[in-house]
Amino acid sequence: MVGTSPTRSVVAPGAGQISGALKSGQRPVQESVRVFKAGEVLFKQGERGRELFILKEGEIAITLGEREDAVELARLGGGAILGEMALLDGAPRSANATAINTTKALVINELVFNAVSQTLPVWLRSIIKIITSRLRDSNKFIGHSILRNREKGVSALLVLLLREQAVQTNSTDSGSGKESPKTSQKPLDYWQVVEAIQFSTRLKRGDAEKNLALLAKRRLIEIKEGEAAKKWIHVPDPQILDLFIEFHALKEEAKSIPELQLVPDAVSSLPSFQKLAGETPLVLVQSESAWFEAVKKHQSDFKSDNLKILLKAGLFTAEKTDKGQAVLRLSIKNLKRAIKVHQWISNFTLEV
Repeated sequence: MVGTSPTRSVVAPGAGQISGALKSGQRPVQESVRVFKAGEVLFKQGERGRELFILKEGEIAITLGEREDAVELARLGGGAILGEMALLDGAPRSANATAINTTKALVINELVFNAVSQTLPVWLRSIIKIITSRLRDSNKFIGHSILRNREKGVSALLVLLLREQAVQTNSTDSGSGKESPKTSQKPLDYWQVVEAIQFSTRLKRGDAEKNLALLAKRRLIEIKEGEAAKKWIHVPDPQILDLFIEFHALKEEAKSIPELQLVPDAVSSLPSFQKLAGETPLVLVQSESAWFEAVKKHQSDFKSDNLKILLKAGLFTAEKTDKGQAVLRLSIKNLKRAIKVHQWISNFTLEV
């Protein structure tokens, strides 16, 4: 992804630029400007790609499926480039492209494309192929997700970008003088994220920005202004984004996050268990009666049946000591997850 300015647009190379990249007497240059009538197909999903298109005028619909079952992914206008990935990796077309109205496009065939590619260093060509392969994989996941739920799809892309950009930093403990690795999250460049959404999903720029704004309204991300028209995206808690994606994925299957099945009494006891874990972090394994008495000190109306409910929900695991005594081990990870689910569910379902 390149470019950070909000006024930046992709500038397609002209015929002269492409021709100039080829030495005289090499391979025949076959590029032309073609006009497509409304309804005319530029390429079909599944066919081998032999050309890429740089739109000069008009509008193209990108769709999946055939005829009445086709689902529109996006509409592309002047300056857009499409069909490039098939030339980069030789894989079949991943979608259909059809002219919505009279459209003029510069058509570059694989002969020209390959000739220009050969002028690049071998290492750069290898990197381009690797990136293309990764994009295809992410497009399958994110692009199909976008079809069903745009916010979920954009969230999935943000999670992928965060993982790519994760950095290891060393912090020095002033007391011991030893360095301990810590993971820090850098903010994401807003305009690069917008471009990534456009490239991976074919959403228009306005739609990409709209869905980022919706995530900000849910407080899942923060969009901050910088200097010189720079903007940044900060994700306070990436796990919340993961839960948001999970929530919508299950909703599409008419299911819900398991922790949402907890009865109100059990939910109200979660902060009490969190306090207990904070007070005695090493004492996470106790008998059922010991857990019950400990929680009762924080929550007088706590019922013993709630322990069985939390056990079933995975917040506890039943174990036996060396002496055969039955005990319950509290899972801090699952406890924190359950608390986050109930803290954030109202944001997930917020009408924005």
